Amino acid sequence: MSLKAGVVQFSPLYGRVEDNLGRLESLVETGAKQGAEVLVLPEMAWTGYLWPQRHTLISRAEVAGAGPGQDCMRTLAQRWNLTLLYGFPEIGPEGLFNAQGLATPDGTLGSVYRKTHLFDADTWWALPGDTGYLQWPSPWGAIGSGICMDLNFPDLPDFHAEAGTDILAFSTNWIDQNFDVLPYWAERLRGSGPGFRKLALCANRGTSEFGVPFRGQSAIFWEGACVASLPGKDDGVLVAEVPLSSSRADSPGR
Repeated sequence: MSLKAGVVQFSPLYGRVEDNLGRLESLVETGAKQGAEVLVLPEMAWTGYLWPQRHTLISRAEVAGAGPGQDCMRTLAQRWNLTLLYGFPEIGPEGLFNAQGLATPDGTLGSVYRKTHLFDADTWWALPGDTGYLQWPSPWGAIGSGICMDLNFPDLPDFHAEAGTDILAFSTNWIDQNFDVLPYWAERLRGSGPGFRKLALCANRGTSEFGVPFRGQSAIFWEGACVASLPGKDDGVLVAEVPLSSSRADSPGR
């Protein structure tokens, strides 16, 4: 079995949800026309990331399963017959969360993952996630959740390796610290054991917010190595075909 999967690299205009969703529509269309069956979008994909005050983000946060951003993702998944993973701010009874969701071609929205390990800037507005890492079923096996700072901790790759996740959807706003991030991501995917060696789709943003630069370099990893990446920080789509069957055959319990 093979899969055409990819990442959308996208830098949102801060707080401009409607404009950002329109731009994301165009990028998703580009990926779909390249044959993508699964696309991963960055963390906080249509809102921007640095929200120093909680009350300024509340009007742009969405209840799980509803809201303009998730409605747009559902529509795009149906229109282009693909599975979309995306980051967004979720509002629940407990408060705000840095979240990741999934939309499928039949219009279903999956359970929402809440970021486990918060970056300093998340703590300005978000609560620590309480869902644990998730798996969503798909025709290509289990798709696993993960957001940005989560990858700095071995519990993310360890969980997905042990749980038999086939595709890691990693939505991030990874800051540019003036080094090639791809070897670091490969190292972190190793976790504390054999590591996650299946398909990892890492969708980042570029440009900057309030003077904070983001790295770009969105990438696709297969069997522990980067097989394709975007070269810089510009918006774009990267799609690759991966022979999932070769790695899935070695999965625990398969």
